[in-house]
Amino acid sequence: FTDQNGLQLTSEDVRGKLTFYNFTYANCSDPCPQTTDTMAQIHSLVEGLDMQGVPVQFVTISFDPDRDTPEALAAYAAQIDPALNEAGSNWRFVTGTAERLKNVIGGGFGVYYQADEAGGFTFDPTIIMVDGNGIMRAIYERDLPDMQTVERDVKLVVAEVKNSEGPGKLVYEAAHLFLCYPKS
Repeated sequence: FTDQNGLQLTSEDVRGKLTFYNFTYANCSDPCPQTTDTMAQIHSLVEGLDMQGVPVQFVTISFDPDRDTPEALAAYAAQIDPALNEAGSNWRFVTGTAERLKNVIGGGFGVYYQADEAGGFTFDPTIIMVDGNGIMRAIYERDLPDMQTVERDVKLVVAEVKNSEGPGKLVYEAAHLFLCYPKS
C-alpha cells in the first residue's frame, strides 16, 4: 500500500508491532459509519498506557483509491492531527489498487465493503487489533468498542509479550495454549 506521504507500507513494516486497523474512506460522512473517530480515541488511549516497550502502529486503510490519493489521505490525516503526517508518526493512512484492497480487506481481514450507487461505499464498521505475529487478537465490529474493553485487550497482549520473554517463555506459551482469550 501507499501512505499519505507517498511511502510504501508492507506487512513487514508492522511485523513485531501491535497494530490497529480500520477501514474507511476520506469522504465518509453522516450517515456513513465512520470508524476513524473511534480509532483516534484508541490512539489517545494507547499513547497514555505503559506499553512496556511494545511498539504500536495504527493503519487506516481506504478502499477508495480513485479519490484517496496520498494528498487526499494527508489532508484527511491532518483533520485529525497535523502531526500524523510527520515522519515517524505511528498512524499511517494507506490505499492501494482495487484488487489488492479486496484481497487484503475482504480476504485477509474478512471485512465487507462495496461501492454504492451514490458514489460512496457500504461497509461494516470494523477495527481490528493484530499482534506482532500477525494474529488478529480483537475484532471490534458494528458496535464499536468502549475504551475500557480496548484497554483490557491491549494490556492482555502486552502482558503476554512480556511473559513470553526470558526463562519463563516456554512455560508461559505452553500454558497459554490452553487459555481462552476474552471475547470483546
